Amino acid sequence: FLSGQATLRDLRLPAPPPAALPASSAPSAAPDAPALAPALAHVGVERCEFRIGDSHGWCAADLTDALTAPRGQVRVLAEFLDAQGLSAWAAGLAAPPSPTAPPPVPLPQRAQALAEGLRTLGRDANVSLRLSADALRTFDPTVRQVYTVRNLLLDAALRDRAAFASVTAGLCGGTYRSRVDLPLDGNDPNARLRMDLRDVLACESIQPQINLVFPGNTLYGSFSRTQDVTAPIVDVLANALDPNHPLPIAGVAKMIALDGLVEGRAAPHFVTAVFPGLNLAQYRYARMTAFTTFPGDGSAVNDMIFNGPVYDMYMEGATAADTVGRYEVGLILLSTPQPPEWNHDLRLGRIPLLKVKARIQDGKLVDDEVAYPWPTESLFTVFLKNNLFYRVWLSATREK
Repeated sequence: FLSGQATLRDLRLPAPPPAALPASSAPSAAPDAPALAPALAHVGVERCEFRIGDSHGWCAADLTDALTAPRGQVRVLAEFLDAQGLSAWAAGLAAPPSPTAPPPVPLPQRAQALAEGLRTLGRDANVSLRLSADALRTFDPTVRQVYTVRNLLLDAALRDRAAFASVTAGLCGGTYRSRVDLPLDGNDPNARLRMDLRDVLACESIQPQINLVFPGNTLYGSFSRTQDVTAPIVDVLANALDPNHPLPIAGVAKMIALDGLVEGRAAPHFVTAVFPGLNLAQYRYARMTAFTTFPGDGSAVNDMIFNGPVYDMYMEGATAADTVGRYEVGLILLSTPQPPEWNHDLRLGRIPLLKVKARIQDGKLVDDEVAYPWPTESLFTVFLKNNLFYRVWLSATREK
């Protein structure tokens, strides 16, 4: 239901097109009258309560020139919001497709038209939205998981030829923050997207998200992740209209995960003979630090550093836009511990053990291929024993 009070002032709608006249009765030389654009001088909403399915809340609004150059505020306070239910309700408001209707407009064209509309509307707009909800339930079709965030606060605005939206919420014992900035002055074709996850617990619904980018990595503790990227505005809007639209982002990200297990291929016997206790099939780590660079072509370049109880390891490589990943896995041999940031920058003490190529599909590795850079035990022993970092590490190990 929907109850409350709404006032509209000076609403102007375009006149319907005149009915076709017979050719004999049509005026011979009548100039076409200019079409009037719709306009709404003022809209006010007070004490409005809504209940749509499981969603329940209240809203208020005070807007002038709402259809041409909106100025004012919109406020929504909700007890609970169900994103799927609201989307289904909104879709039901649309008129059913007519058999004579033209074919649907392709997604890129719809996104381009939306971008142009925002640029036109944003020239003189000064409007803000604040939405606060105790809980929001949403569904991610990519992993087929339902997520409920708590204490949601959304702020959005359209002013000074720019638009932004920021979200803060609680998720699985941690916090989620994100912000999207859209410049609408025509000088910058890219949007900026920032995201910050802090101390999120590895609850059951979170694990599929990790498997999307790192299959075989099971997290038992918590993780944090920051991301700062840019993407073309048209692609950002297209992705908002359809999450299946690829988003070519460019920028960087960093993730820290605590207490996890990586499952992979076991190392050859001659490797484990040199490094007793090394278990690549099930490697338990206390901390993983992952550095990611997005070049903007749909690929992701990753450098992951693992701190384990016996051996520190690394995994570096890239996942292409076609979800095929090529990575090198190895040990980090240093006599003293060093921060992951140092090892990421300097790559000191790295000994490669194997190379992996695989395709990521539905959170799993398929068509995987494993190669060992050391073709024989003798070559491995010769080159390893001549490695400076191995000798330093071995000396430090014997002194313990």
